[in-house]
Amino acid sequence: MSSGYKIEQTQRDSLRDTTLVEIVHADKLHFMQEGNEVVQYLVGHVIIRHRKGLMYCDSARIMSNRVQAVGNVRMVRADSIYLFADSLYYDGDSAQAQLYGKVVLLDRERQLFTQLLLYDIQEEIAHYTQGAILKDSSTLLKSKRGWYRARDSLTVFSDSVVVVDTQLTLHTDSLVYHFHRNRTFFVAPTRIEMDSGTLHCTSGWYDFNLQQAAFIDRPWYVKDSFYATADTIQYFKAPTVIELRGHAYVRDTQQLARGSYIRYDLDSQLIHIYGNGLYREGRREIRGDTLVYDRERQTYTASGQVYAVEGPYILRAMHIEYDQKTKTSIARHEVVIIDTVRQYDLYGDEVRFDQDSGVFICMGKRPWMKWYDEEDTTYIGADTLMSVREVIEGDTFWHLYGWYDVRMYSEKFQGQCDSMRWHGKDSILWLFDEPVLWRDTSEFSADTIALHFKKQKLEVLQQRQEAFIVQTSDFILFNQVKGRRITTHFRDGKPDYTEVKGNGEMVYYLQDDSNAYLAASTITCGAMKIYFEGDTIETIRFYQQPVGKMLPIRSAEARSLRLEGFRWRYAHRPKEPADVMTERATTIAPTNPIGKTPR
Repeated sequence: MSSGYKIEQTQRDSLRDTTLVEIVHADKLHFMQEGNEVVQYLVGHVIIRHRKGLMYCDSARIMSNRVQAVGNVRMVRADSIYLFADSLYYDGDSAQAQLYGKVVLLDRERQLFTQLLLYDIQEEIAHYTQGAILKDSSTLLKSKRGWYRARDSLTVFSDSVVVVDTQLTLHTDSLVYHFHRNRTFFVAPTRIEMDSGTLHCTSGWYDFNLQQAAFIDRPWYVKDSFYATADTIQYFKAPTVIELRGHAYVRDTQQLARGSYIRYDLDSQLIHIYGNGLYREGRREIRGDTLVYDRERQTYTASGQVYAVEGPYILRAMHIEYDQKTKTSIARHEVVIIDTVRQYDLYGDEVRFDQDSGVFICMGKRPWMKWYDEEDTTYIGADTLMSVREVIEGDTFWHLYGWYDVRMYSEKFQGQCDSMRWHGKDSILWLFDEPVLWRDTSEFSADTIALHFKKQKLEVLQQRQEAFIVQTSDFILFNQVKGRRITTHFRDGKPDYTEVKGNGEMVYYLQDDSNAYLAASTITCGAMKIYFEGDTIETIRFYQQPVGKMLPIRSAEARSLRLEGFRWRYAHRPKEPADVMTERATTIAPTNPIGKTPR
Protein backbone atom coordinates (compact mmCIF):
# COMPACT_ATOMS: atom_id res chain seq x y z
CA MET A 1 0.00 0.00 0.00
CA SER A 2 1.25 3.55 -0.78
CA SER A 3 0.31 6.91 0.61
CA GLY A 4 0.37 10.32 -1.15
CA TYR A 5 0.96 8.78 -4.57
CA LYS A 6 1.73 11.40 -7.26
CA ILE A 7 3.35 11.50 -10.70
CA GLU A 8 5.33 14.51 -11.72
CA GLN A 9 3.88 15.54 -15.09
CA THR A 10 6.76 17.76 -16.09
CA GLN A 11 9.18 14.82 -16.01
CA ARG A 12 7.05 12.36 -17.96
CA ASP A 13 5.22 14.27 -20.70
CA SER A 14 7.59 13.01 -23.35
CA LEU A 15 7.37 9.38 -22.18
CA ARG A 16 3.62 9.12 -21.50
CA ASP A 17 1.46 6.73 -23.59
CA THR A 18 -1.73 8.78 -23.95
CA THR A 19 -3.83 5.65 -24.69
CA LEU A 20 -3.32 4.36 -21.14
CA VAL A 21 -5.13 5.59 -18.08
CA GLU A 22 -2.69 7.50 -15.90
CA ILE A 23 -2.91 8.18 -12.18
CA VAL A 24 -2.05 11.79 -11.45
CA HIS A 25 -2.83 11.88 -7.72
CA ALA A 26 -4.47 9.97 -4.89
CA ASP A 27 -4.17 10.30 -1.16
CA LYS A 28 -3.97 6.53 -0.89
CA LEU A 29 -3.18 3.77 -3.36
CA HIS A 30 -2.99 0.00 -2.96
CA PHE A 31 -2.95 -3.01 -5.26
CA MET A 32 -4.83 -6.25 -5.11
CA GLN A 33 -4.63 -9.39 -7.21
CA GLU A 34 -8.08 -10.36 -8.42
CA GLY A 35 -7.82 -13.48 -10.51
CA ASN A 36 -5.36 -12.90 -13.31
CA GLU A 37 -5.68 -9.13 -13.02
CA VAL A 38 -4.03 -6.59 -10.72
CA VAL A 39 -6.52 -4.00 -9.47
CA GLN A 40 -5.50 -0.54 -8.25
CA TYR A 41 -7.56 1.13 -5.53
CA LEU A 42 -7.28 4.90 -5.14
CA VAL A 43 -8.77 6.87 -2.25
CA GLY A 44 -8.89 10.61 -1.52
CA HIS A 45 -8.60 13.50 -4.01
CA VAL A 46 -8.16 11.11 -6.89
CA ILE A 47 -6.99 12.60 -10.21
CA ILE A 48 -6.70 10.43 -13.35
CA ARG A 49 -5.57 11.52 -16.79
CA HIS A 50 -6.46 10.05 -20.18
CA ARG A 51 -6.46 11.44 -23.73
CA LYS A 52 -5.70 14.99 -22.59
CA GLY A 53 -8.60 14.93 -20.17
CA LEU A 54 -8.76 14.69 -16.39
CA MET A 55 -11.07 12.76 -14.06
CA TYR A 56 -11.59 13.68 -10.41
CA CYS A 57 -13.35 11.63 -7.72
CA ASP A 58 -13.27 10.58 -4.07
CA SER A 59 -12.23 7.00 -4.84
CA ALA A 60 -11.49 4.90 -7.89
CA ARG A 61 -10.81 1.35 -8.93
CA ILE A 62 -8.56 0.76 -11.96
CA MET A 63 -8.54 -2.57 -13.76
CA SER A 64 -6.20 -2.69 -16.73
CA ASN A 65 -7.31 0.37 -18.72
CA ARG A 66 -10.74 0.67 -17.12
CA VAL A 67 -11.81 2.99 -14.30
CA GLN A 68 -14.64 2.85 -11.80
CA ALA A 69 -14.97 6.15 -9.97
CA VAL A 70 -17.28 7.02 -7.05
CA GLY A 71 -18.07 10.21 -5.18
CA ASN A 72 -17.96 13.75 -6.51
CA VAL A 73 -16.98 12.53 -9.93
CA ARG A 74 -15.83 15.21 -12.31
CA MET A 75 -14.43 15.00 -15.85
CA VAL A 76 -12.73 17.89 -17.61
CA ARG A 77 -12.44 17.77 -21.40
CA ALA A 78 -10.73 20.45 -23.52
CA ASP A 79 -11.18 23.98 -22.17
CA SER A 80 -14.91 24.18 -21.70
CA ILE A 81 -16.47 20.73 -21.24
CA TYR A 82 -17.11 19.52 -17.70
CA LEU A 83 -19.00 16.43 -16.59
CA PHE A 84 -20.20 15.78 -13.02
CA ALA A 85 -21.73 12.59 -11.60
CA ASP A 86 -22.12 10.46 -8.51
CA SER A 87 -20.23 7.57 -10.12
CA LEU A 88 -18.52 6.72 -13.38
CA TYR A 89 -17.32 3.77 -15.41
CA TYR A 90 -14.67 4.55 -18.00
CA ASP A 91 -13.13 2.32 -20.65
CA GLY A 92 -9.81 3.78 -21.71
CA ASP A 93 -9.45 1.53 -24.74
CA SER A 94 -12.73 2.64 -26.33
CA ALA A 95 -12.68 6.08 -24.68
CA GLN A 96 -16.26 5.52 -23.51
CA ALA A 97 -17.57 6.84 -20.20
CA GLN A 98 -20.76 5.97 -18.34
CA LEU A 99 -21.84 8.49 -15.72
CA TYR A 100 -24.51 7.72 -13.09
CA GLY A 101 -26.53 9.56 -10.46
CA LYS A 102 -26.91 13.32 -10.64
CA VAL A 103 -25.13 13.77 -13.94
CA VAL A 104 -24.38 17.25 -15.26
CA LEU A 105 -22.60 18.18 -18.52
CA LEU A 106 -21.37 21.76 -18.81
CA ASP A 107 -20.33 23.21 -22.16
CA ARG A 108 -19.83 26.95 -21.91
CA GLU A 109 -23.32 28.37 -21.09
CA ARG A 110 -25.08 25.06 -21.75
CA GLN A 111 -26.01 22.58 -19.02
CA LEU A 112 -27.31 19.03 -19.49
CA PHE A 113 -28.88 17.18 -16.53
CA THR A 114 -29.66 13.45 -16.48
CA GLN A 115 -29.43 10.26 -14.39
CA LEU A 116 -27.36 8.24 -16.86
CA LEU A 117 -25.03 9.59 -19.50
CA LEU A 118 -22.84 7.77 -22.01
CA TYR A 119 -19.97 9.93 -23.19
CA ASP A 120 -17.66 9.22 -26.13
CA ILE A 121 -14.39 11.01 -25.29
CA GLN A 122 -12.95 10.80 -28.79
CA GLU A 123 -16.07 11.95 -30.66
CA GLU A 124 -17.15 14.25 -27.83
CA ILE A 125 -20.70 12.88 -28.02
CA ALA A 126 -22.93 12.42 -24.98
CA HIS A 127 -25.85 9.94 -25.09
CA TYR A 128 -28.72 9.59 -22.66
CA THR A 129 -31.63 7.15 -22.61
CA GLN A 130 -33.38 7.84 -19.31
CA GLY A 131 -34.45 11.44 -19.80
CA ALA A 132 -32.50 14.69 -19.67
CA ILE A 133 -32.89 18.45 -19.39
CA LEU A 134 -30.70 20.80 -21.40
CA LYS A 135 -30.49 24.49 -20.55
CA ASP A 136 -29.03 27.25 -22.68
CA SER A 137 -29.46 30.88 -21.57
CA SER A 138 -33.25 31.36 -21.96
CA THR A 139 -33.99 27.98 -23.57
CA LEU A 140 -34.83 24.73 -21.77
CA LEU A 141 -35.07 21.39 -23.61
CA LYS A 142 -36.32 18.07 -22.26
CA SER A 143 -36.54 14.60 -23.78
CA LYS A 144 -36.34 10.93 -22.78
CA ARG A 145 -33.53 10.11 -25.19
CA GLY A 146 -30.93 12.01 -27.15
CA TRP A 147 -27.32 12.84 -27.81
CA TYR A 148 -25.16 15.93 -27.63
CA ARG A 149 -22.04 16.55 -29.75
CA ALA A 150 -19.81 19.00 -27.95
CA ARG A 151 -17.48 19.97 -30.80
CA ASP A 152 -20.24 21.80 -32.72
CA SER A 153 -22.96 21.91 -30.03
CA LEU A 154 -25.32 19.80 -32.14
CA THR A 155 -28.02 17.95 -30.20
CA VAL A 156 -30.55 15.35 -31.27
CA PHE A 157 -33.56 14.87 -29.00
CA SER A 158 -36.14 12.08 -29.26
CA ASP A 159 -39.14 10.71 -27.39
CA SER A 160 -41.39 13.26 -25.62
CA VAL A 161 -39.30 16.30 -26.52
CA VAL A 162 -40.25 19.64 -24.92
CA VAL A 163 -38.57 22.98 -25.64
CA VAL A 164 -39.40 25.96 -23.44
CA ASP A 165 -38.23 29.42 -24.45
CA THR A 166 -39.30 32.97 -23.69
CA GLN A 167 -40.76 33.00 -27.20
CA LEU A 168 -42.43 29.58 -27.37
CA THR A 169 -43.07 26.11 -26.00
CA LEU A 170 -42.43 23.18 -28.34
CA HIS A 171 -43.58 19.54 -28.20
CA THR A 172 -42.34 16.79 -30.51
CA ASP A 173 -40.91 13.28 -30.68
CA SER A 174 -37.70 14.15 -32.55
CA LEU A 175 -35.73 17.35 -32.75
CA VAL A 176 -32.29 18.53 -33.87
CA TYR A 177 -30.89 21.58 -32.09
CA HIS A 178 -27.79 23.48 -33.22
CA PHE A 179 -26.64 25.61 -30.30
CA HIS A 180 -23.92 27.54 -32.15
CA ARG A 181 -26.52 28.79 -34.64
CA ASN A 182 -29.28 28.72 -32.01
CA ARG A 183 -31.48 26.98 -34.55
CA THR A 184 -33.68 23.91 -34.14
CA PHE A 185 -34.74 21.49 -36.88
CA PHE A 186 -38.02 19.57 -36.82
CA VAL A 187 -37.97 15.98 -38.09
CA ALA A 188 -41.21 14.60 -36.58
CA PRO A 189 -44.74 15.83 -35.84
CA THR A 190 -44.25 18.99 -33.79
CA ARG A 191 -46.49 21.42 -31.89
CA ILE A 192 -45.20 24.93 -31.23
CA GLU A 193 -47.10 27.12 -28.78
CA MET A 194 -46.53 30.88 -28.99
CA ASP A 195 -48.30 34.00 -27.73
CA SER A 196 -49.36 34.62 -31.32
CA GLY A 197 -50.78 31.10 -31.77
CA THR A 198 -49.96 27.40 -32.09
CA LEU A 199 -48.27 25.81 -35.08
CA HIS A 200 -48.21 22.12 -36.04
CA CYS A 201 -45.70 20.65 -38.49
CA THR A 202 -43.74 17.53 -39.38
CA SER A 203 -40.52 19.16 -40.59
CA GLY A 204 -38.84 22.55 -40.73
CA TRP A 205 -36.65 24.81 -38.61
CA TYR A 206 -36.80 27.66 -36.09
CA ASP A 207 -34.05 30.24 -35.53
CA PHE A 208 -34.15 31.61 -31.97
CA ASN A 209 -31.76 34.49 -32.74
CA LEU A 210 -33.53 35.74 -35.85
CA GLN A 211 -36.91 34.66 -34.48
CA GLN A 212 -37.75 33.18 -37.86
CA ALA A 213 -39.03 29.77 -38.84
CA ALA A 214 -39.91 27.63 -41.85
CA PHE A 215 -42.28 24.68 -41.75
CA ILE A 216 -42.95 22.27 -44.62
CA ASP A 217 -45.13 19.26 -45.47
CA ARG A 218 -48.54 20.92 -44.90
CA PRO A 219 -48.07 22.53 -41.47
CA TRP A 220 -51.00 24.36 -39.88
CA TYR A 221 -51.30 27.35 -37.55
CA VAL A 222 -54.07 28.05 -35.01
CA LYS A 223 -54.83 31.18 -32.97
CA ASP A 224 -58.21 31.11 -31.20
CA SER A 225 -60.64 30.77 -34.12
CA PHE A 226 -57.98 31.63 -36.69
CA TYR A 227 -56.60 28.69 -38.72
CA ALA A 228 -53.98 28.63 -41.49
CA THR A 229 -52.26 25.93 -43.51
CA ALA A 230 -50.14 25.58 -46.67
CA ASP A 231 -47.47 23.40 -48.26
CA THR A 232 -44.91 25.60 -46.49
CA ILE A 233 -45.33 28.17 -43.71
CA GLN A 234 -42.69 30.76 -42.84
CA TYR A 235 -42.82 32.73 -39.61
CA PHE A 236 -41.11 36.06 -38.82
CA LYS A 237 -41.24 37.68 -35.37
CA ALA A 238 -40.35 41.30 -36.07
CA PRO A 239 -42.66 42.26 -37.61
CA THR A 240 -44.82 39.25 -36.79
CA VAL A 241 -45.51 37.81 -40.23
CA ILE A 242 -46.76 34.43 -41.39
CA GLU A 243 -46.16 33.48 -45.02
CA LEU A 244 -48.05 30.55 -46.50
CA ARG A 245 -46.75 29.13 -49.77
CA GLY A 246 -48.45 26.55 -51.95
CA HIS A 247 -52.16 25.73 -51.61
CA ALA A 248 -52.44 28.30 -48.83
CA TYR A 249 -55.62 28.35 -46.76
CA VAL A 250 -56.72 30.68 -43.93
CA ARG A 251 -60.04 30.82 -42.09
CA ASP A 252 -61.65 32.50 -39.11
CA THR A 253 -65.12 32.20 -37.62
CA GLN A 254 -66.54 34.45 -40.33
CA GLN A 255 -63.77 34.65 -42.90
CA LEU A 256 -61.95 32.31 -45.25
CA ALA A 257 -59.01 32.95 -47.59
CA ARG A 258 -57.28 30.72 -50.11
CA GLY A 259 -54.52 31.21 -52.69
CA SER A 260 -51.17 30.06 -54.00
CA TYR A 261 -49.42 32.40 -51.54
CA ILE A 262 -50.75 34.21 -48.46
CA ARG A 263 -48.85 36.71 -46.34
CA TYR A 264 -50.40 37.57 -42.96
CA ASP A 265 -48.90 40.44 -40.95
CA LEU A 266 -50.19 40.03 -37.39
CA ASP A 267 -48.93 43.48 -36.35
CA SER A 268 -50.63 45.45 -39.11
CA GLN A 269 -53.40 42.84 -39.54
CA LEU A 270 -52.82 42.84 -43.31
CA ILE A 271 -53.48 39.67 -45.31
CA HIS A 272 -52.08 39.46 -48.86
CA ILE A 273 -53.32 36.67 -51.13
CA TYR A 274 -51.66 35.94 -54.47
CA GLY A 275 -52.46 33.46 -57.24
CA ASN A 276 -56.06 32.24 -57.65
CA GLY A 277 -56.99 34.11 -54.50
CA LEU A 278 -60.29 33.55 -52.69
CA TYR A 279 -61.76 35.52 -49.77
CA ARG A 280 -65.14 34.61 -48.26
CA GLU A 281 -67.06 36.27 -45.45
CA GLY A 282 -70.68 35.35 -44.78
CA ARG A 283 -72.53 35.70 -48.10
CA ARG A 284 -69.63 37.68 -49.59
CA GLU A 285 -67.09 35.88 -51.76
CA ILE A 286 -64.20 37.41 -53.73
CA ARG A 287 -61.84 35.74 -56.16
CA GLY A 288 -58.89 37.39 -57.88
CA ASP A 289 -55.26 37.13 -58.86
CA THR A 290 -54.32 39.38 -55.93
CA LEU A 291 -56.30 40.12 -52.75
CA VAL A 292 -55.31 42.36 -49.83
CA TYR A 293 -57.45 42.33 -46.67
CA ASP A 294 -56.96 44.72 -43.74
CA ARG A 295 -58.52 43.01 -40.69
CA GLU A 296 -58.11 46.10 -38.49
CA ARG A 297 -59.65 48.60 -40.92
CA GLN A 298 -61.93 45.91 -42.36
CA THR A 299 -61.12 46.78 -45.95
CA TYR A 300 -59.98 44.69 -48.88
CA THR A 301 -58.76 45.23 -52.41
CA ALA A 302 -58.74 42.68 -55.21
CA SER A 303 -57.20 42.92 -58.66
CA GLY A 304 -56.70 40.82 -61.77
CA GLN A 305 -59.78 38.97 -63.09
CA VAL A 306 -61.78 39.57 -59.91
CA TYR A 307 -64.95 37.60 -59.21
CA ALA A 308 -67.13 38.54 -56.23
CA VAL A 309 -70.45 37.46 -54.74
CA GLU A 310 -72.32 39.90 -52.49
CA GLY A 311 -75.71 38.51 -51.46
CA PRO A 312 -77.77 38.25 -54.67
CA TYR A 313 -75.07 40.09 -56.66
CA ILE A 314 -72.28 38.51 -58.70
CA LEU A 315 -69.54 40.96 -59.65
CA ARG A 316 -66.64 40.67 -62.09
CA ALA A 317 -63.96 43.32 -62.59
CA MET A 318 -60.21 43.87 -62.84
CA HIS A 319 -60.07 45.76 -59.52
CA ILE A 320 -62.34 45.96 -56.45
CA GLU A 321 -62.02 47.92 -53.20
CA TYR A 322 -64.36 47.28 -50.26
CA ASP A 323 -64.74 49.01 -46.88
CA GLN A 324 -66.60 46.83 -44.39
CA LYS A 325 -67.17 49.66 -41.89
CA THR A 326 -68.89 51.93 -44.40
CA LYS A 327 -70.09 48.91 -46.41
CA THR A 328 -69.11 50.59 -49.65
CA SER A 329 -67.16 49.20 -52.58
CA ILE A 330 -65.63 50.40 -55.84
CA ALA A 331 -65.10 48.19 -58.88
CA ARG A 332 -63.01 49.33 -61.84
CA HIS A 333 -62.26 48.17 -65.39
CA GLU A 334 -64.41 45.67 -67.28
CA VAL A 335 -67.00 45.64 -64.51
CA VAL A 336 -69.96 43.24 -64.72
CA ILE A 337 -72.64 43.03 -62.01
CA ILE A 338 -75.23 40.24 -62.19
CA ASP A 339 -78.36 40.52 -60.04
CA THR A 340 -79.60 36.95 -59.68
CA VAL A 341 -82.88 38.07 -58.08
CA ARG A 342 -84.00 40.92 -60.31
CA GLN A 343 -82.57 39.32 -63.44
CA TYR A 344 -80.33 42.06 -64.80
CA ASP A 345 -76.64 42.43 -65.69
CA LEU A 346 -74.80 45.74 -65.33
CA TYR A 347 -71.64 46.55 -67.32
CA GLY A 348 -69.30 49.52 -66.87
CA ASP A 349 -65.82 50.90 -66.39
CA GLU A 350 -66.38 51.98 -62.78
CA VAL A 351 -69.10 50.94 -60.33
CA ARG A 352 -69.62 52.23 -56.78
CA PHE A 353 -71.81 50.21 -54.42
CA ASP A 354 -73.31 51.08 -51.02
CA GLN A 355 -74.40 47.87 -49.31
CA ASP A 356 -76.77 49.50 -46.76
CA SER A 357 -78.71 51.56 -49.27
CA GLY A 358 -78.26 49.03 -52.08
CA VAL A 359 -77.10 51.78 -54.43
CA PHE A 360 -75.04 50.93 -57.52
CA ILE A 361 -73.60 53.87 -59.46
CA CYS A 362 -72.10 52.84 -62.79
CA MET A 363 -70.03 55.39 -64.70
CA GLY A 364 -66.97 55.79 -66.83
CA LYS A 365 -66.72 54.35 -70.31
CA ARG A 366 -70.35 53.93 -71.48
CA PRO A 367 -72.04 51.74 -68.84
CA TRP A 368 -74.93 49.56 -69.98
CA MET A 369 -77.16 46.80 -68.68
CA LYS A 370 -79.11 43.72 -69.76
CA TRP A 371 -82.56 43.34 -68.27
CA TYR A 372 -84.22 39.95 -68.66
CA ASP A 373 -87.87 38.98 -68.70
CA GLU A 374 -89.65 35.82 -69.73
CA GLU A 375 -90.01 36.81 -73.39
CA ASP A 376 -87.32 39.36 -74.17
CA THR A 377 -84.05 40.99 -73.12
CA THR A 378 -83.77 44.76 -72.84
CA TYR A 379 -80.42 46.52 -73.24
CA ILE A 380 -80.00 49.98 -71.68
CA GLY A 381 -76.95 52.23 -72.02
CA ALA A 382 -76.17 55.71 -70.65
CA ASP A 383 -73.31 57.91 -69.51
CA THR A 384 -74.28 57.06 -65.91
CA LEU A 385 -76.51 54.31 -64.54
CA MET A 386 -77.65 53.99 -60.93
CA SER A 387 -79.51 51.15 -59.22
CA VAL A 388 -81.23 51.81 -55.88
CA ARG A 389 -82.83 49.40 -53.41
CA GLU A 390 -85.86 50.57 -51.42
CA VAL A 391 -87.67 48.74 -48.61
CA ILE A 392 -91.33 49.70 -48.11
CA GLU A 393 -93.33 47.99 -45.38
CA GLY A 394 -91.05 44.98 -45.45
CA ASP A 395 -91.07 44.62 -49.25
CA THR A 396 -87.92 45.32 -51.25
CA PHE A 397 -88.12 47.19 -54.55
CA TRP A 398 -85.49 48.03 -57.13
CA HIS A 399 -85.21 51.37 -58.93
CA LEU A 400 -82.96 52.20 -61.87
CA TYR A 401 -81.81 55.64 -63.00
CA GLY A 402 -79.95 56.64 -66.17
CA TRP A 403 -78.51 60.00 -67.18
CA TYR A 404 -77.32 61.48 -70.44
CA ASP A 405 -77.57 59.84 -73.83
CA VAL A 406 -79.78 57.02 -72.61
CA ARG A 407 -80.47 54.35 -75.26
CA MET A 408 -82.52 51.16 -75.09
CA TYR A 409 -82.87 48.12 -77.30
CA SER A 410 -85.11 45.06 -77.23
CA GLU A 411 -86.78 42.99 -79.92
CA LYS A 412 -90.14 44.64 -79.12
CA PHE A 413 -89.13 48.29 -78.80
CA GLN A 414 -86.15 50.63 -78.89
CA GLY A 415 -85.69 54.08 -77.39
CA GLN A 416 -83.56 57.05 -76.46
CA CYS A 417 -83.76 59.96 -74.04
CA ASP A 418 -81.49 62.08 -71.87
CA SER A 419 -82.58 60.62 -68.52
CA MET A 420 -84.71 57.71 -67.33
CA ARG A 421 -86.07 56.11 -64.18
CA TRP A 422 -87.43 52.64 -63.53
CA HIS A 423 -89.68 52.59 -60.47
CA GLY A 424 -89.76 49.02 -59.17
CA LYS A 425 -92.74 49.44 -56.84
CA ASP A 426 -95.07 50.64 -59.60
CA SER A 427 -93.26 48.82 -62.46
CA ILE A 428 -93.09 52.05 -64.48
CA LEU A 429 -90.25 53.09 -66.79
CA TRP A 430 -90.07 56.89 -67.08
CA LEU A 431 -88.23 58.58 -69.98
CA PHE A 432 -87.39 62.30 -69.76
CA ASP A 433 -85.77 65.02 -71.90
CA GLU A 434 -86.76 64.48 -75.54
CA PRO A 435 -87.58 60.79 -75.20
CA VAL A 436 -88.24 58.73 -78.34
CA LEU A 437 -89.55 55.17 -78.58
CA TRP A 438 -89.70 52.95 -81.64
CA ARG A 439 -91.95 49.95 -82.03
CA ASP A 440 -92.16 48.12 -85.33
CA THR A 441 -92.74 50.96 -87.87
CA SER A 442 -93.94 53.50 -85.28
CA GLU A 443 -92.09 56.27 -83.46
CA PHE A 444 -93.36 57.72 -80.16
CA SER A 445 -92.12 61.03 -78.72
CA ALA A 446 -93.17 63.55 -76.07
CA ASP A 447 -91.80 65.68 -73.27
CA THR A 448 -92.18 62.64 -70.97
CA ILE A 449 -92.94 58.99 -71.72
CA ALA A 450 -94.04 56.42 -69.12
CA LEU A 451 -94.18 52.69 -69.82
CA HIS A 452 -96.35 50.73 -67.36
CA PHE A 453 -95.58 47.02 -66.99
CA LYS A 454 -97.54 44.24 -65.40
CA LYS A 455 -95.99 40.84 -64.87
CA GLN A 456 -93.05 41.94 -67.05
CA LYS A 457 -95.34 42.78 -69.99
CA LEU A 458 -96.01 46.27 -71.37
CA GLU A 459 -99.55 47.29 -70.41
CA VAL A 460 -99.74 51.06 -70.96
CA LEU A 461 -97.59 53.58 -72.86
CA GLN A 462 -98.18 57.20 -71.82
CA GLN A 463 -96.93 60.26 -73.75
CA ARG A 464 -97.21 63.52 -71.84
CA GLN A 465 -97.00 67.03 -73.34
CA GLU A 466 -96.35 67.49 -77.06
CA ALA A 467 -97.05 63.84 -77.61
CA PHE A 468 -96.36 62.63 -81.13
CA ILE A 469 -96.70 59.28 -82.94
CA VAL A 470 -95.25 58.73 -86.40
CA GLN A 471 -95.82 55.57 -88.41
CA THR A 472 -94.58 54.62 -91.86
CA SER A 473 -94.20 51.51 -93.94
CA ASP A 474 -92.12 53.03 -96.74
CA PHE A 475 -90.15 55.88 -95.07
CA ILE A 476 -91.80 58.40 -97.46
CA LEU A 477 -95.39 58.87 -96.33
CA PHE A 478 -95.89 59.19 -92.59
CA ASN A 479 -99.05 58.64 -90.59
CA GLN A 480 -99.01 61.13 -87.72
CA VAL A 481 -100.90 61.55 -84.45
CA LYS A 482 -100.40 64.54 -82.17
CA GLY A 483 -101.90 65.67 -78.88
CA ARG A 484 -101.26 67.06 -75.47
CA ARG A 485 -101.44 63.58 -74.00
CA ILE A 486 -101.51 60.19 -75.74
CA THR A 487 -102.10 56.88 -73.93
CA THR A 488 -101.77 53.50 -75.69
CA HIS A 489 -103.10 50.37 -73.99
CA PHE A 490 -101.64 46.96 -74.82
CA ARG A 491 -103.06 43.48 -74.58
CA ASP A 492 -100.81 40.42 -74.85
CA GLY A 493 -98.02 42.59 -76.19
CA LYS A 494 -100.15 44.14 -78.98
CA PRO A 495 -101.76 47.63 -79.04
CA ASP A 496 -105.43 47.47 -78.07
CA TYR A 497 -106.44 51.11 -78.33
CA THR A 498 -104.93 54.60 -78.17
CA GLU A 499 -106.48 57.66 -76.51
CA VAL A 500 -105.50 61.18 -77.58
CA LYS A 501 -106.55 64.04 -75.27
CA GLY A 502 -106.11 67.75 -75.87
CA ASN A 503 -105.33 69.47 -79.21
CA GLY A 504 -105.62 66.28 -81.19
CA GLU A 505 -104.27 66.24 -84.77
CA MET A 506 -103.89 63.45 -87.29
CA VAL A 507 -102.46 62.81 -90.72
CA TYR A 508 -103.57 59.44 -92.03
CA TYR A 509 -103.00 57.83 -95.42
CA LEU A 510 -105.78 55.56 -96.63
CA GLN A 511 -104.83 52.34 -98.44
CA ASP A 512 -106.82 49.69 -100.29
CA ASP A 513 -106.63 45.96 -99.78
CA SER A 514 -103.47 45.78 -101.90
CA ASN A 515 -101.84 48.48 -99.72
CA ALA A 516 -101.98 51.01 -102.54
CA TYR A 517 -102.37 54.60 -101.28
CA LEU A 518 -105.74 56.22 -102.06
CA ALA A 519 -105.81 59.55 -100.25
CA ALA A 520 -104.52 61.58 -97.32
CA SER A 521 -106.76 62.63 -94.46
CA THR A 522 -106.03 65.49 -92.03
CA ILE A 523 -108.14 65.98 -88.90
CA THR A 524 -108.07 68.24 -85.82
CA CYS A 525 -110.19 67.64 -82.75
CA GLY A 526 -110.28 67.84 -78.97
CA ALA A 527 -109.80 64.11 -78.52
CA MET A 528 -109.70 60.87 -80.46
CA LYS A 529 -109.63 57.12 -79.87
CA ILE A 530 -107.89 54.61 -82.15
CA TYR A 531 -108.75 50.90 -82.03
CA PHE A 532 -106.39 48.21 -83.26
CA GLU A 533 -106.76 44.69 -84.54
CA GLY A 534 -103.32 43.23 -84.01
CA ASP A 535 -100.99 45.97 -85.23
CA THR A 536 -103.52 47.30 -87.78
CA ILE A 537 -105.83 50.27 -87.17
CA GLU A 538 -109.43 49.06 -87.24
CA THR A 539 -111.46 52.13 -86.16
CA ILE A 540 -110.77 55.78 -85.39
CA ARG A 541 -113.21 57.93 -83.45
CA PHE A 542 -112.91 61.70 -83.15
CA TYR A 543 -114.45 63.84 -80.41
CA GLN A 544 -114.93 67.49 -79.51
CA GLN A 545 -115.47 69.40 -82.76
CA PRO A 546 -113.48 67.38 -85.24
CA VAL A 547 -112.55 69.17 -88.48
CA GLY A 548 -110.86 67.44 -91.40
CA LYS A 549 -110.24 67.26 -95.10
CA MET A 550 -109.30 64.62 -97.67
CA LEU A 551 -106.54 65.11 -100.27
CA PRO A 552 -105.92 62.98 -103.38
CA ILE A 553 -102.76 60.94 -103.06
CA ARG A 554 -101.27 62.35 -106.27
CA SER A 555 -101.34 65.91 -104.98
CA ALA A 556 -98.08 67.43 -103.88
CA GLU A 557 -99.66 68.58 -100.64
CA ALA A 558 -100.72 65.04 -99.76
CA ARG A 559 -97.20 63.73 -100.20
CA SER A 560 -95.60 66.31 -97.95
CA LEU A 561 -98.04 66.54 -95.07
CA ARG A 562 -96.22 67.25 -91.80
CA LEU A 563 -97.80 68.27 -88.52
CA GLU A 564 -96.04 70.99 -86.55
CA GLY A 565 -93.26 69.43 -84.47
CA PHE A 566 -92.83 66.49 -86.83
CA ARG A 567 -89.45 64.79 -86.54
CA TRP A 568 -88.52 61.40 -87.96
CA ARG A 569 -85.49 60.13 -86.06
CA TYR A 570 -85.02 56.71 -87.56
CA ALA A 571 -81.26 57.35 -87.86
CA HIS A 572 -81.05 57.47 -84.06
CA ARG A 573 -82.91 54.21 -83.58
CA PRO A 574 -80.74 51.43 -82.05
CA LYS A 575 -80.67 48.54 -84.52
CA GLU A 576 -78.91 46.00 -82.29
CA PRO A 577 -77.67 45.66 -78.69
CA ALA A 578 -74.24 47.03 -79.62
CA ASP A 579 -75.85 50.38 -80.48
CA VAL A 580 -76.63 51.09 -76.82
CA MET A 581 -73.17 50.03 -75.58
CA THR A 582 -71.00 52.40 -77.62
CA GLU A 583 -70.56 56.16 -77.80
CA ARG A 584 -72.87 57.98 -80.19
CA ALA A 585 -71.54 58.09 -83.77
CA THR A 586 -70.89 61.61 -85.08
CA THR A 587 -72.53 60.97 -88.47
CA ILE A 588 -76.29 60.50 -88.89
CA ALA A 589 -77.80 58.15 -91.44
CA PRO A 590 -80.27 59.61 -93.96
CA THR A 591 -83.93 59.83 -92.91
CA ASN A 592 -85.06 57.91 -96.02
CA PRO A 593 -82.85 54.83 -96.05
CA ILE A 594 -85.12 52.85 -98.34
CA GLY A 595 -85.97 55.53 -100.92
CA LYS A 596 -89.30 54.09 -102.08
CA THR A 597 -91.97 56.21 -103.79
CA PRO A 598 -95.63 55.83 -102.88
CA ARG A 599 -97.99 54.11 -105.21
